[in-house]
Amino acid sequence: MTHDTDRRTGPWQVPEVEALASLRPARATLLAGRYAARHVVALVVLAPLVLWWYRTSLPPGFAPDAAWWAALGLAALLGAAALATYVPSPRGDGIRSPGKPCGAPAFLLVVLAAMTLGGAVPSLVSALPAVLLAGAALGARVLTAATCR
Repeated sequence: MTHDTDRRTGPWQVPEVEALASLRPARATLLAGRYAARHVVALVVLAPLVLWWYRTSLPPGFAPDAAWWAALGLAALLGAAALATYVPSPRGDGIRSPGKPCGAPAFLLVVLAAMTLGGAVPSLVSALPAVLLAGAALGARVLTAATCR
């Protein structure tokens, strides 16, 4: 349908179909193109390491119960998801922005979450700051990645 001189290859760029371009399916904008297979692999690798890191930052002799492990696991999962966003794209696609200075606060929030666990007490409420800081780190990486260019 395209002419030999016309090098456009997308299906929405055929002259008869260009009028229908407004009907093109839209992708979700929040996570569109931000997570790939390499991020999922990084999350699977980093989640146990961050859980171990958060567990070792607890005070000596502190034995968490089941609710504490759940909060600790949630904080570790959120922290690992935030750290997984730092995995760079392959060289071929031209998008390589995880090393920008505006990406540093999210990493520091993950470290701060581990530091807040150092003063934890047996109450579950003392785990909430770590969960909130790890969630803020992930939110900072997902929501501000578009402006970090």
